[in-house]
Amino acid sequence: MPAQGDIAESRDATLKAPGALPAARSCDCGIMGEMAETAELAEPARMAPGWPEARAHPFIALEPMKRFVPFAALLLGTVCLTGCVTPRPPMSEAELEQVLTRDYPGRTAQDVMAAATRLWRLADGNDFRIKPGDNSLVAERDWVFHSQMVRIVGDDSWTLTVSETGGGVKARLSLLTYKRSTTVSSFGMTPTTQTTPRIGGPVKGTALYDLFWARMDHLLGVGPDWMTCTDAEARVSSGATWGNKDALCAGYSFTDAAPGAP
Repeated sequence: MPAQGDIAESRDATLKAPGALPAARSCDCGIMGEMAETAELAEPARMAPGWPEARAHPFIALEPMKRFVPFAALLLGTVCLTGCVTPRPPMSEAELEQVLTRDYPGRTAQDVMAAATRLWRLADGNDFRIKPGDNSLVAERDWVFHSQMVRIVGDDSWTLTVSETGGGVKARLSLLTYKRSTTVSSFGMTPTTQTTPRIGGPVKGTALYDLFWARMDHLLGVGPDWMTCTDAEARVSSGATWGNKDALCAGYSFTDAAPGAP
């Protein structure tokens, strides 16, 4: 049996070898980013017999070229890495106010809530469960995403509150999204599954809110154009906004109709 020192040297050489798997990294890339991270860890590398330490470490192998690396992990990892940046500092109260609220002079609370209801119905019809209150709307939506090895289930909860202020309406939006993923591993004789805890919270970034308010502006006659998901992505690419738009633009599960569309 190799000495412990030989094992450590071989391990270090393997991790530095061309094609060695990178350490998992965190990335705010929406569903695709989570899939890439989950897929990277879904299958252990093939281990050399007689190496107890190697068996305990998913990234150690004597023959790097023979490791099992899921194609989806490589593809989605590339997508994620191109969008990963240094974490942004928290937004100030003034910045949050600008992102989360809009003033609509000359409109009533009912006008604004009706526009929001139409926006969600255009996005995904009756998959949104909309609950009206006296001065608010709550819209909830469950979703599921499948790939070959990963199943991600989640739920979004939007809350729009309105208050009438001297000839107009002030609207405030909040969005919470939660998800959990189940990874299926077929490595070995018996398939196994691993489910992560349910995680989530307020959606970070400005892109999703920018899209929501642009569509609200159009439905209320304030903005001339309907912002599409392609338009919203172009604004992210240009640096005008940042963050993911999955709660309105995850193309795998949305109707995403436009006003007046047949």
